Amino acid sequence: MKPYLEELISDIRESETKARKKQERTDHTKDECSTRLDHMFLSLQDLYSNPRRIEEIVGIPQAAFPPENLLNLKEKATLAKSMEDLLNSWGFYPDFPPKVPRHMRYKHLRKIWKYQQAYTGMGVNYIDVCDLNEETCPFPHHCDMCDRIREQEKLYNQLMQKPNNNRNST
Repeated sequence: MKPYLEELISDIRESETKARKKQERTDHTKDECSTRLDHMFLSLQDLYSNPRRIEEIVGIPQAAFPPENLLNLKEKATLAKSMEDLLNSWGFYPDFPPKVPRHMRYKHLRKIWKYQQAYTGMGVNYIDVCDLNEETCPFPHHCDMCDRIREQEKLYNQLMQKPNNNRNST
């Protein structure tokens, strides 16, 4: 498995290089003329932001990533890091809770490869990995996002109940 993983990581690095080259073409200057030229370097799919699977955008199919049961924890962590770096180079940022260990991210990153996203060649595109439902949380011991949202809602409701902060009162 080790030679295969080394080759896969090499393919990932090549895709990162391709993303950087696309970005360099669009970042060279910021005037109107260069913006028009930038559009010439983007494919029609990129230019009009047609959603495509991540695997089509980055050029590495999901099937290239071994099922998690064939990998040990270190291999999953290594691949997860490489996959996140690759996604970041294409402007996609999976929104994992910070405490989620790398090896646990692998399974979710592999799923992301089939997600439809619009590649625009610029900016940041966050990819949700959670539906913010405590009952189905994929990271129950590593995530406190639902608790934080509940706390924010509580604070918001307290602020809205104060008469001097409510604009509807006269």
